[in-house]
Amino acid sequence: MEIETKLMRKNIFFRLLAVILPVFVLATVLLVVSFSYAAETSVPSTGGVAVSADATTKYGLRDDTVTYNLTVTNTGTLSDSFGVFIEGETWMTESDVFGLNAMDPDEIRPVVISVTVGAGASDTVTITVKSFVDPMVRDSVLLTTIATTPDVEITSPNDTQSGTMGNTVTYTLNVRNTGNQPDSFDLSVSNNSWATTLSDSSVGPLDPDESVAVEAYVVVGSGMIDMATISAESTLDSDVSDSIVLNTLTFEPGVAIDPDKTEGFGYETESVKYRLTISNTGEMTDTYGLVFGEEAWETVLSASLVGPVVPDSSQVVTVTVVVPVGGISDTVNVTATSAFVGTVYDTVSLTTTALHPGVDVSTTDADKAGMLGEVVTYMVDVKNTGNVSDTYAITVSGQSWMTALSQTSVGPLAPGASSIVIVSVTVGTGSTTDTATIRAQSAENASIFDQVNLTSTRLEMRKVYLPIVLRKP
Repeated sequence: MEIETKLMRKNIFFRLLAVILPVFVLATVLLVVSFSYAAETSVPSTGGVAVSADATTKYGLRDDTVTYNLTVTNTGTLSDSFGVFIEGETWMTESDVFGLNAMDPDEIRPVVISVTVGAGASDTVTITVKSFVDPMVRDSVLLTTIATTPDVEITSPNDTQSGTMGNTVTYTLNVRNTGNQPDSFDLSVSNNSWATTLSDSSVGPLDPDESVAVEAYVVVGSGMIDMATISAESTLDSDVSDSIVLNTLTFEPGVAIDPDKTEGFGYETESVKYRLTISNTGEMTDTYGLVFGEEAWETVLSASLVGPVVPDSSQVVTVTVVVPVGGISDTVNVTATSAFVGTVYDTVSLTTTALHPGVDVSTTDADKAGMLGEVVTYMVDVKNTGNVSDTYAITVSGQSWMTALSQTSVGPLAPGASSIVIVSVTVGTGSTTDTATIRAQSAENASIFDQVNLTSTRLEMRKVYLPIVLRKP
């Protein structure tokens, strides 16, 4: 009985083991597969950040504060904290926060950067946002601040007009933004005696280099002239402005210069004079200021102010130019300007040329020969190589044999012109050769001359002796 009981217990144990063991093995396999799948499909947490700005370039006046509105976004999958760092700045730059703590994924927070405009044209700063968890997680933005330099220009194609009393004269003005950013400009009238109005009291905003036309209206009143100042003032900086003066006349001024000559000639150190007649061609008595432009040679005006000159009359002034040693030519511009209106003037150009005489004496054959008593003839060319018409004295010297000249004076010859002098030499006795020096000397300047040597040779007559031949009778 006891043996049967033991056998029965063993039988039950093995039956249970046969049932439990496969279940255990299956559970183990499922657990391993489950862990493997979980390991393969799980996504690790990552960090990320993005920075953007409302604008990366802004303008500001000196000492003004320019603000940039930044947006920081946590683009990672975990909660993170970030630091805000400012780098590379020259001008004072500040952030309203230096740390962004505990930002959840996809959370967005603002950051305000303030830049104080300093010295110089511009400044660029780098704003970097870094993760405190992983410093390699970062993003940056460059902010460039440009110093505002407002400027304006106001011009008119015709700033001087005239009209009869009671009539309205219209001027067209051009207002241009010459600054480096958009600006508006306030327009105003000052210093006027006659009623003056504008078509616009302000213009803009105008982009850099953009311009707009404005009209000014002047009602001609009593008196001869009204000078109204039209000003354009920047709204960015009231210290920046430009202006133009509009000259409105009841009569038209005028001036004309009539020179006695526009070209003059003189020798070195000599003074060349010009007479200028200054005429009032306008409708009102006027005074004229005289000036001359840049000149290389010494130039003197007999008067720097002419007038008062009544209409249709004139006055004379003298311009003196001194020819320097070694000078060639010089041009001076003389201008007469109305004292009432600076845009009414006349100009004349005066050119002075230094006189330099010159001469060249030559011949094609300076050596000839002849028998005793024969006349040898030479053709000598005399040429004016200077820049002034000249006459030349012709002389002969150094000769022993009789020598004759076809003429003792040549000219006047124009610059570049020439003339032939015939020299006749009678072959004489004594030496077998004779040399005559032919000289041409300038009448304008005795130190200017040229010469040529003519050499004549006497051919000797030889005796020929013939033998005596006797004939038989």
